[in-house]
Amino acid sequence: MKCNTHFRPREPSPGFLRPYNALKLSCTLCGSWRGNLGDLTTHQKNECPMSIIQCSHQGCKQKQTRNKMNTIHSQICARRVLSCPYCKKNFTYEDLKQHFDDCEEYPVKCESRGCTVVLPRKQSLIHRSQECMFSKVLCEWSEYGCTHKTTRSDMKNHHLDSTAQHLQCVKNVLDKILTMLPQDQVKSALNDLESEKDSQRGSSSSASESFAVHSPGITDEQLLQQLPLQYHTLKELGLSGCTNLTHTSIAKVVQNCTRLQILNLVNCDQITDSPVISLSQNCKQLEELYLENCKQLTDTSITALAQNCTQLQYLDLNECFQITDNSITQLAQNCKQLEGLYLENCKQLTDTSITALAQNCTQIRILDLAKCIQISENTIIQLAHKLPRLQMLRLNDCNQVTDATVISLVKSCIELRTLHLNDCQNVSEELRGELKRLGILNRTHVFA
Repeated sequence: MKCNTHFRPREPSPGFLRPYNALKLSCTLCGSWRGNLGDLTTHQKNECPMSIIQCSHQGCKQKQTRNKMNTIHSQICARRVLSCPYCKKNFTYEDLKQHFDDCEEYPVKCESRGCTVVLPRKQSLIHRSQECMFSKVLCEWSEYGCTHKTTRSDMKNHHLDSTAQHLQCVKNVLDKILTMLPQDQVKSALNDLESEKDSQRGSSSSASESFAVHSPGITDEQLLQQLPLQYHTLKELGLSGCTNLTHTSIAKVVQNCTRLQILNLVNCDQITDSPVISLSQNCKQLEELYLENCKQLTDTSITALAQNCTQLQYLDLNECFQITDNSITQLAQNCKQLEGLYLENCKQLTDTSITALAQNCTQIRILDLAKCIQISENTIIQLAHKLPRLQMLRLNDCNQVTDATVISLVKSCIELRTLHLNDCQNVSEELRGELKRLGILNRTHVFA
């Protein structure tokens, strides 16, 4: 039989609960707090480090214990709001990385090789098409058949040197038109002429400005035979993997290629200081140099590069383990346009040279410090504060890196996209998991 009587619940009177609330006990979650029973709920809701709480950033549903939330997740949460340092608009961290690709105020470097101008993205197209003296443009006489294309700064010299050629171009046009009279065929002649010009433009490639060979067996003599006749005009030279080459051929090439801007000598392990010093003396427009695994190089050649090739933007010294602080400090003081520097396994480097890089080369986007085991946590934190545009950092085997180091990097380097932490034994699995969720630390980078 169902009872139809309804009772209103009554709150126990304070006097009734007072003896119970005064009971002493420890928190069942953290075990470190001890107090009155009446205060336990407040403790677990507001203070207990082991209570499960949800991230306070809007849109984040991540739940963790309070201590992990405060020390790791909340500081690098993908939903935390940051201000774009360029346009000052607010975005969540996960949206900010995409925003950098579109931001009209984002500083970009002019794409013309040799130009060092950095300006807002919205101005870059106008700069390159109308102002940049390093942009390549067609000769003003191109409509008459001149196919020469050079930088805006060299165009005046071209006009002075090619006056006779330009007059000949005009004569050729007139001759072709006259030979195609009557008038109904003039139009056809002009069309043919335009096609001929397009064909000439297509065939006038930059082959004379670049050359590459990647044959491990090639010798010094064979290289010099294979080089194009006009190799002194080369701007790009790729010789990676040519393990039989010695200083003989490299020195001869760089003495003549004074316009060289890019040189790849990766794995040319017979190269010594001598040809690199010659390179620094003759190729002062050098912008990119790749010397990975050239293990015979010492501070002598790198210092010469730093003093003479001040336009260097990318330098690869991976596995050049004889390099010390002396040459890298010189590099930091003289090559302030550096954007990429690779120093894996340069184990003699210490905080001295890395601090100099942080203070002087603030445009660095790519930095490889894997196996540089003498670099301290404080120096890496300094890198984080001094290199705000850092996008890729390798710290594999740097055992002085801790959770605090990584959190400082992620908070300060808001453009950071890839972080390598293989064999960093003092970085917790909890933090690695957070970095994976942010997309900074890929799965292949988490474990050794």
